[in-house]
Amino acid sequence: MVDKLTDPLLTPKEVARHLRIPESTVYYWLGVAASLRLSQYPDAAPVIIDPRFGWGAPVVEATKVPVDAVVDLWSAGERLEDVAYEYGLSREQVEAICRVAVARAA
Repeated sequence: MVDKLTDPLLTPKEVARHLRIPESTVYYWLGVAASLRLSQYPDAAPVIIDPRFGWGAPVVEATKVPVDAVVDLWSAGERLEDVAYEYGLSREQVEAICRVAVARAA
């Protein structure tokens, strides 16, 4: 699936249709889909998928920190404040990311 989505011949409409998402959530660079905003994460902690960062894994848009790194540190028992400090995020951003991870695991 990743190869199909990174194919430079796909139009923006085709990427959105394939992922079943609004076309407005796909960002473009030189006419090619560059990043995708994941709508399950709140605006307080925007998360994207961008093949240029994190090898296409979800990353926090502002810092490019992998979401898995944030969640793993919190899951290991670190306080939200400590995770936020470690990755240059706010406590609210870390909490929002971890809430989505918990909801997805349920």
